[in-house]
Amino acid sequence: MTKKRDIITGENLYQTIIASINDLDAMVTTWSKSTVIESGKIADSLDCAVVNASQQTRIIVDMLREAAANADLRSGAEPHATMMLAINMLRYVSGKLQFGSSINEITSMMSELCAVEQRLTTLYRRASVSDMTNVINTTSDVDEYGLMVEEALGLMGSDGRIFFELSDVTRAQIELRTGHYFDTACPMLAAVHTQEWHAHDVKVAVIDGMCESVAELDSLLSSAYETKQPLVIFARKFSDDVIHTISVNNRRKTLNVLPVVVPFDLDSVNILKDIAVVTDSDLTSSLEGKLISTIDFGQLRTVDEIRATVTGVVVDHKLRDVTNLDVHTKSLREQMTTNALVAPILAKRLRSLSARTVFVRVPRTKLRNASGIDRSLRRVKAASAGVLLKRAIEQELTSIADLGLRSIVIRWVSTLQDVEPMQSVVSAIHFVRTNVLLIASTGAIIV
Repeated sequence: MTKKRDIITGENLYQTIIASINDLDAMVTTWSKSTVIESGKIADSLDCAVVNASQQTRIIVDMLREAAANADLRSGAEPHATMMLAINMLRYVSGKLQFGSSINEITSMMSELCAVEQRLTTLYRRASVSDMTNVINTTSDVDEYGLMVEEALGLMGSDGRIFFELSDVTRAQIELRTGHYFDTACPMLAAVHTQEWHAHDVKVAVIDGMCESVAELDSLLSSAYETKQPLVIFARKFSDDVIHTISVNNRRKTLNVLPVVVPFDLDSVNILKDIAVVTDSDLTSSLEGKLISTIDFGQLRTVDEIRATVTGVVVDHKLRDVTNLDVHTKSLREQMTTNALVAPILAKRLRSLSARTVFVRVPRTKLRNASGIDRSLRRVKAASAGVLLKRAIEQELTSIADLGLRSIVIRWVSTLQDVEPMQSVVSAIHFVRTNVLLIASTGAIIV
């Protein structure tokens, strides 16, 4: 037998939302700042609280909870504060609808908040060691790992990056890597007859295409033979004939040339561009009318040091002009904030673009509060991509014309720290705004 469903619309819908908010107010009074998200859900206290609530309340709770969960999983935004922002904003929006505001007016009002969100993504500054330390000290969940994280920050220095991983290691580990590490690049070590290749003052050619014939590489190989200078060629693919020729000459010691394949797949599609940037090289591409045969060996950049193993390639090069690298890195960070689908791939590329990288690996099996430390590490990781000053956030909020909405968001900002990870602030606003607008614009709810 099919269960009968009730449809709530119009004035009854707004009354239902208001009633649900009142239920939520009673629930959150029992929350503490340690409330965390586990597997995408705010912890047991909320789940238990909604068991006896109405079905419509549970539906709305789940939608608001999704906003807090997504913001936390994206950047470690504090779930309790995010949920309160969502509740207060939904209460205000529903009240305006109840007293005659149209959904178009609500949408227009929320677009102001969207504009603020976008401007905040341009106001961040690079996190200093002091900023990172403050984030650690204001995140209670790092407790026993606090000193280890501070050690990692010291290793990172002023121009490095830090990455946190929950891993299957038996004890916490800190690993420092210097140089630009590209693990998706595949050095053809068989062509140099060794399991590890290492050279200084290396000429670099970056080719977005396949090296099909020895003839088109003749000029490069001849110059490498005459100058006795090491050469690394990054390309999408090499023909068997090319690999054989390079291999034979390497064995004879007449060449010292390492071919490196950068495959054309989802993880590696733009890696050649990254390699060109970190080596300060021109990217040779047939799409731009550049031919491999016209590459001038004398015009190729000389890189300080290149190391290659079966796990990838490390480029250690002090760029004469770091402007291109800074611009390229900033562009990738901006893309991360606007496109969540490609964020993991962009994060991996950003690791390679950092010349000094510290990896902190925390054992997932020995944590007293695995989800709590996980959120804390996400928050610190978010800070490494840039931070916002509270006063800068408050200044941006003054542009919101609707005084009620402005007051709600300012009240939320008052609960934040003086220095906040930019991604945490932006993701909290984004997911709350999106889900509240979705609830408010729903014409009916089926229960």
